[in-house]
Amino acid sequence: MMLKETLIENIKGGTKLKEEAKSVFENLGFPTTKNEEWKYTNLLKWTKRDFSFPISASQLDDVHQYVIDESFDLIVLENGKLRADLSKITQEIIVKPLKQALYADLIAQKHYGKYVDFSNDAMYALNTAM
Repeated sequence: MMLKETLIENIKGGTKLKEEAKSVFENLGFPTTKNEEWKYTNLLKWTKRDFSFPISASQLDDVHQYVIDESFDLIVLENGKLRADLSKITQEIIVKPLKQALYADLIAQKHYGKYVDFSNDAMYALNTAM
């Protein structure tokens, strides 16, 4: 399955805005060099690659070797998902999936989808839908 189809298939549920953005991306597809803003960037070669990869426990455990200062907070993401067991969050930082934030967080609701017009831009639409 091509990346476009995989992405569309994985965009599930959500708000009316997300569904609208999904539809725009589905219709436009990835931009090509025929799109003025993308004339120097060919995304097609990247859409044919699989960017997911398994991470071994030893690789994740080694993340602490990259800590610059123990007093800093550390947020570890594995393939885009928070690994709370490897993270150290002491500040007033809230890390949660956007989907959860949109249902429970008034700040996220206030700003989501308000700053970019995705109606004619596939990448803005994809980002909004995801």
